[in-house]
Amino acid sequence: MFFKVDFSKAYDSVRWDYLLDVLEAFGFGHTWCKWIQGTLSSAKASILVNGSPSKEFSYHRGLKQGDPLAPYLFILVMEPLHISFSRAVEEGLFKGIFLSNSISISHLFYADDTMFLGEWSDSILQCIINILKSFFLAFGLQINIFKSQLLGVGVPRSVVEQAVSSIGCSILSNQFRYLGVMVKTLSIGGRLTLLKSVLGASPIYNMSIFKVPRGVLKVMEAIRVSSFCALNRALLLKWVWRFVSQDGSFWYKTIRALYGSSVESHPTHLSSNWCSVVRELHHLKEKGFDFWSHCKKRIRNGINTRFWFDCWIGDVPLHAKFPRLYALELDKDASVAVKLSAPVDISFRRRARGGLEQHLMAEMVKEVRNFIDDLFLPSHPDSTRWVKSIPIKINIFTWRARRDCLPTRANLVRRDSQGPRSRSGRPGFLRSASHPRLNLYWRVFFRLLGCRFGGSGIGPSLRRILLDVRSFLMT
Repeated sequence: MFFKVDFSKAYDSVRWDYLLDVLEAFGFGHTWCKWIQGTLSSAKASILVNGSPSKEFSYHRGLKQGDPLAPYLFILVMEPLHISFSRAVEEGLFKGIFLSNSISISHLFYADDTMFLGEWSDSILQCIINILKSFFLAFGLQINIFKSQLLGVGVPRSVVEQAVSSIGCSILSNQFRYLGVMVKTLSIGGRLTLLKSVLGASPIYNMSIFKVPRGVLKVMEAIRVSSFCALNRALLLKWVWRFVSQDGSFWYKTIRALYGSSVESHPTHLSSNWCSVVRELHHLKEKGFDFWSHCKKRIRNGINTRFWFDCWIGDVPLHAKFPRLYALELDKDASVAVKLSAPVDISFRRRARGGLEQHLMAEMVKEVRNFIDDLFLPSHPDSTRWVKSIPIKINIFTWRARRDCLPTRANLVRRDSQGPRSRSGRPGFLRSASHPRLNLYWRVFFRLLGCRFGGSGIGPSLRRILLDVRSFLMT
C-alpha cells in the first residue's frame, strides 16, 4: 500500500505557538526561541487591489514561502508526526514494509511531501486517517483528502476503489511522480527562470545516483562543459564512501538488509541503482583505479571492520601481507572485534607450526598489539627509562617518584585521605616527592652507596648507572 498525502496550504497553516513548543521540546534555548518568534511576528504583507497596494497587515500564523529558514522550521513541525507513526508501529497499530527482520519502512517525509507505506488493511488505513486528524487538531495542518492518492500493490482494483470511496481520495497510478517539480502553473517567464536555475543543478543530482550514458556525456562535453565523465564517477563513489562511513543511517541499514554489509560482495548483475554503483566500482578497479586504496578504515568498535581485507593496519591488508596465515583462516570475513575477542589463531584450520609460520604469527600479533596500544593507550611526553642493571623494584620506585605517585602527604590529601600532621604542627605543611629534604635523602643514599663500593673505586659502568639514576630522579 502507498498512501500519498497532500497537506492543504502546509506552510501557511503552521501555528506559531505550536512551533515554539516544538522548539522548546527539542532543547532550543529561550533566546533562540525568542529570535524565531521575532522573525515570524515582524513579517508584514499587503494586497494589490486594482493595481494599488493596500495597507500593510501582520501575519498570525504560517511560514513565509521562499524564506531560507522556513524549510528547516517545517521539518521540525513534521517531526511530531514522525514520532506518532513510529509509536504506532511499535504498538503494532501500523505495519510497514519489511526489508529484513530488523529494517522496515512505514513513512517517508520530505518537507510537506508525505508518503505512507505498509500492508494493505482497512484498520491500517483508518489508523493513518485517525493520526492525521489528531495532528490537524493539535497543530493546524489539515490534509487535502481530494488531492491525496492511494495505491494498492497486489490488491484487486475493486478493493482499492472501495477504500478510495470510503476515504474520499483518488487512485494513484502505478507510475507516479514523487518529489517532482510541477511547472504547469507557472507563467512563461517563471518557467524560463526555473529552467535556468534548475538545469545547472539537475545533471549534478542525476549523476550522483545514475551512471550517465556515454552519448549524453559527449553532448554535454561538446558544449564546453567540464569533464562530466569523471564527475559522474566521483559522485557515484561518494555513495560508496557514505555506505562505509555512515553505518548508523537509515539508508545504510536498508542497503545492508538487501545486499549485505560488505560492498565487495554486493551483486552487480541486478537492475538497481546501488548495484550499478557497485558495478562501476569494480569497473574502475579493472581500469587501474582502486577506490579502497584511497580510503582509511576507522576501527571504532571493530564490528564493521574486516580483519583480513580492510586496510586498518598500514596501507596493505593483512591477507596480502601474511598470505600463509590467511590460508589457515577458516572465517575469512571475520571482523576485528571477533578476532580480538579471542586469540587470533583460534579460527585457524590448524595452529601455526614451523619457523616461518610462527615468525609470521608473532610479527602479526606484534603489529596488531602496537596498533591498538597507539590507538587507546594514553601518551606521555616523557618516555619511561628503565635501568636494566638495578632491581625492578627500584626501577618501579624511581618511576613512581618521577611521576609523583608516591604516597606522600600531598598525594594522600589529594586522594581525600587524611595525611598525618607534620612535626611542626602546621596542618598546611605537606611533604611531597619534590620536597628538598627528599632530594637530600637521595644525595646521602648515593654517597653511602659510593662508600660501600669504595668511593672513587667505583667502576665507570656502575658510576654511569648511578649518575643516570641520579639525573633521572633530580630532573
